Amino acid sequence: IGNIIWIRHYNGPGPPPFADDISYALTTDNALNVYVTGASQDASSNFNCATVKYDSSGNVIWVKRIYPPTNGYDISVDKLQNVYIASRSSGNNYTIKLDIDGNIQWVKTYPTTDAFAPNLAILILDSTNNVYVTANIDSNLNTHYGAIKYDNEGNQKFVVTYRNTPDRLDYVYGMAIDKKGSVYLTGSSQGVGTYYDYATVKFSPITTNISANNIQPGEYTLEQNFPNPFNPSTKISYSLPNAQYVILKVYDVLGNEIATLINKKQNAGNYEVEFQGSHLPSGIYFYRLEANGEVVDTKRMLLLK
Repeated sequence: IGNIIWIRHYNGPGPPPFADDISYALTTDNALNVYVTGASQDASSNFNCATVKYDSSGNVIWVKRIYPPTNGYDISVDKLQNVYIASRSSGNNYTIKLDIDGNIQWVKTYPTTDAFAPNLAILILDSTNNVYVTANIDSNLNTHYGAIKYDNEGNQKFVVTYRNTPDRLDYVYGMAIDKKGSVYLTGSSQGVGTYYDYATVKFSPITTNISANNIQPGEYTLEQNFPNPFNPSTKISYSLPNAQYVILKVYDVLGNEIATLINKKQNAGNYEVEFQGSHLPSGIYFYRLEANGEVVDTKRMLLLK
């Protein structure tokens, strides 16, 4: 337990002996590939946003270097192995999408010119692969913090911001998204004089002129049931990127089929179905989603009476 399986070093093309390569963030995907992003000097001593994809054995699959920006501060991967990177560089927030092979799909920038803002950017994907990134946003030479939402095609949907008072500095250091689409930001907020406080802000879900229930998902998703544990009923949500023949079944811990919730063709979209467990004993159960004969995902739920 805890034994090192492998160690890998990435040494970029920067001129020796003093070139730097600095990693800032790491994630994995559903195939156990590993993704690392950071800042790496090139042959001209400029820092690039450098991202490396390894397989589960530590073999390099690809390296992607982008300039500008000059760094990658956070990274996330969806179920199709598209890669999303958040960066802050040269007065801009950068958000980047790469495909499974590391090719650039889009790069979006948002201006921010505060030279003292922390070198930090946080990125979160929601269940339909909308992208949320933090930003320190300038206003009359003062900084307030916020977040930007892009859809999966890179279209900006909204920007939310917070500042304590007009002539103070507020820097964002953390972000979270709940299942209803509310956005939470926290960071340091300058109060009286030069002293800073925690400031944590919750923003209500923001919809554009499109209802969230009508947004077409970009991939299959099977959500965790809610509530969980449950008694006696719970709801299961899932998404389909295109029309499919769908089967959603519930099993007990021995693999016995308990219920068939869906067994029909459905169009692309987001769906929710209720499961009633009033006739079942307390225990662990599993629900599995299949589309066109292929298993999409299986999740566990707990009935507690």
